[in-house]
Amino acid sequence: MSITYQTSYCGRPVVLESALDVTFDKHVWENALGKKADKTAKWFDNLVLDYTETFSRDTLWHNPYGERSSVKDAYNGLLLRH
Repeated sequence: MSITYQTSYCGRPVVLESALDVTFDKHVWENALGKKADKTAKWFDNLVLDYTETFSRDTLWHNPYGERSSVKDAYNGLLLRH
């Protein structure tokens, strides 16, 4: 199993399908939580998604510096909960 993502802009690919992975320092994890870290090879090997949500934002934010005082902030997002 692997988790992948891809990004497009105006219907054209910007980032092709790529693997999404995170590496944890298990020593720090064990010290912080006071228990042994999970021994799975990948952090998502035993991941079960309980909830997913897609959303879109299309707002303006105001920049006090630079050439443009208003900057468009438009994007689509995906929220994953486990």
